[in-house]
Amino acid sequence: MKKLKETIKLILSNAYIRRTRRIFGKYWYSAISSTYLLSVPASVLNPFTFMREQRAVMAGKASYYNELTRLQNKSMVGLRRNIHRLEKALIMKPRRRVFAKDYITETVEWYAGVVEKVNNGNKHDDGELVWAYSVLNEYFKVIDTNEEPFKTAKGIFESITYRPLEDNQKPFIQPKAKNLPTYDQLAMLSENRR
Repeated sequence: MKKLKETIKLILSNAYIRRTRRIFGKYWYSAISSTYLLSVPASVLNPFTFMREQRAVMAGKASYYNELTRLQNKSMVGLRRNIHRLEKALIMKPRRRVFAKDYITETVEWYAGVVEKVNNGNKHDDGELVWAYSVLNEYFKVIDTNEEPFKTAKGIFESITYRPLEDNQKPFIQPKAKNLPTYDQLAMLSENRR
C-alpha cells in the first residue's frame, strides 16, 4: 500500500500531468458548477468528497429531533428555537400582522411543559424561562388573538401560573450602543493587528 501511494505521488508530481490536471479541472469544475443539473450527478460520482460533512449534518439533525421534546434537559431545544423565531418576528420592520401561526400552539405547550417540570422541583435554565415568558407575553400583546390557533395558544399561556420576578424584561429590544469606535479607530486597530 505504501509503495502504491509513493508511485501515485510520483506520477502526479510530473509537471506535464499537473498541468493537464489543472487545465482539465478548470474546465470540468467550471462546467459542472454552472448548474445544479450537472453538479448533483457529479457529486454523486464521488460520494466520499463530503462524507464527514454529510455525516455531521445527519448527526446534528438526529440530535435535534431526539432533543426536540426532551423535557428533562436544562434547556429545551424546541422551545428555545421557537422562542427565537418569535423574537425575530417581533423585531421585524414592518412587522407582519399575523405570524407564527404554524408553531405558536406547539411553543406554548412546550413552555407549559417546562413550567410544569419546574413546578415539580426539576431544574431548568431560569434565563430561558424568563426569556420565553417575556417573548410570549409580548407576542400575545401585539397579535390579534381572536382567531385560531392564537386563541387556543393564548388560553394555554394565560392558564400557566409561572410569572417571573422581572415581568417587564424585553430582551429583543436592544438599546443603542454608546461610545462605538469610529471608522478611523477600527482601521487603525486593524492596521496595528497585522
